[in-house]
This record gives sequence, C-alpha cells and structure tokens, in this order.
Amino acid sequence: PMLPESQAEAFRRHVRTQIVDNFIATTVLESEAEKRGIRVTDEDVTEAIATITKNIPEGMTLESALEMQNMTMDEFKARLRKDLRIKKLFDEEMEKAGAVTEEDIQAFYEEHKASLTTPETVKARHILVQVDDNADEATRAQKKEKIEGLRKQLEEGADFAELAKANSDCPSSKDGGMLPPFGHGQMVPEFEEAAFSQEVGAIGPVIESPFGYHIVQVMERKEGQTRSLEESHDQIRDYLRMMKGRQIILPFIDALKAKASVYIDPSLEAERKDARGMSFEED
Repeated sequence: PMLPESQAEAFRRHVRTQIVDNFIATTVLESEAEKRGIRVTDEDVTEAIATITKNIPEGMTLESALEMQNMTMDEFKARLRKDLRIKKLFDEEMEKAGAVTEEDIQAFYEEHKASLTTPETVKARHILVQVDDNADEATRAQKKEKIEGLRKQLEEGADFAELAKANSDCPSSKDGGMLPPFGHGQMVPEFEEAAFSQEVGAIGPVIESPFGYHIVQVMERKEGQTRSLEESHDQIRDYLRMMKGRQIILPFIDALKAKASVYIDPSLEAERKDARGMSFEED
C-alpha cells in the first residue's frame, strides 16, 4: 500500500538522508583503505565472482542478472572491487578485536542447543469424508458408513491414492491424499495423535475430527534430532562473526566520519536531522 500523501515527503527526505549517509560512509571507508594501502587483486575479483555465480538461482546467469539491473560486467567488477576493498578493511579491524574462538562457538552451542533441534515430523496421506457441524445423526451415520466402506476396500488391497482422488473431500485429494510433512501442533489434535502414533504404512482406524471422518496412512516419520556441534559449527561461527562485526564496525565507521572533513549543504543537513527518528505508519 502507498504511503498517505501527508507522509510521502517525509519518507522522501528519509530516503535522501540514507543515500547521503551511505555515500559518506563509503567515501571515508575507501579513503581509509587507500591510506592503509589495501589492494584488491584480479584473483580476488575472479574468486568473488565464482562464489556469486554459485549462488545465482537455477535458470539464471550472472550476465542475465546484471542485464536486469542495467549493469555491464565492467561496471559490476568495478563495484565489486570497491566492495572487496572495504571488506578487507573490515577484516583488518576484526582481527584487531580477536577472532571468534572455538571456545566461543562451543559456549554458544551449549547455550542454544534447544534452538538447534530439528522437530519430529510425519509425512502422511488421508481420506476425508467431511461432516458439517449441523449434520443430523442420520447424516453422520451415513458418512461413517461410507468411510468404513472405503477403509474395508483399502484393507482388501485397493489403491489408496485412487480412492482418495475419487472420494476425499480434502483439497489434498488431487495428490492422492498426500499432505506436506508436518510437525506437532500443525494439525487438529485427533489427526495429530493418529499420525504420530500409527505404524508407518498401516491403514489406521477411522478417526473423527472437527472436519469429519478420516483414514490416515503414515508414509514416513522422522525423529527429532539435535544438530551436532560439527554440523552447526560454521553457521555459529558466521553468526558470531556478524554480531562481533556489528559491535566493532559501526563505531569504526563513526570514528572515521568524526575525523573526516565533510561538508553538507545546510538545507540537506536540516533534512537529515528531521528525518532521524521518523517512523512511517499508514493512517
């Protein structure tokens, strides 16, 4: 939704302020990198492009992605070279503060082990004979008889998927009754209890839920697992580096700005002061 006109100009001032602040930060960082003699080699650029190319979505190339942004390869390489130079500058500052240690990673893992647990999940298919809330006893009995008949056919060897396609009132009928994998708390209690208690492959008894009558067949069950320290190591290391970087890099940029001679047009400086602290909420 578009911002109300009353806030549109304030938002534009906010955007202009962000552009100016980003330009100042980039300029002082590039100047500091130059003072320190930090250089980016052709090999650095080639390696970075290879990494970027690996992460491009399937069916898209780097060239097509740049074309969408109206950017040539030469322009991209020039921007990338600047970004890599600033990254090297940040890396130098991070080294001064000390690297993330194995002890740091171990301590974080122990403290947050619960959040690194993969929950138990089930993959199941079902047939639903829907029953309206206001259905009378005769209708309920008729529906119950229908689903019991379907279950009998399954026990006699009928194809579950075909029966689901022809008889199930759930949208999953088009997929033969197959549901996406789900965990605890994602289904109504009656359905969840059946799915997490039945043996894999068995045709379960008819169960009743607020939706009606179901036949559930569990296709696969994956037990909950806690990721090991080895599996989580790199993810934790990168997270801790990011958090440490926030504590170091932002004050570092502020210190460079404070030392730099920066002239800002007075009218624009007034905009910057007005824009800080503003929030943009819809009326």
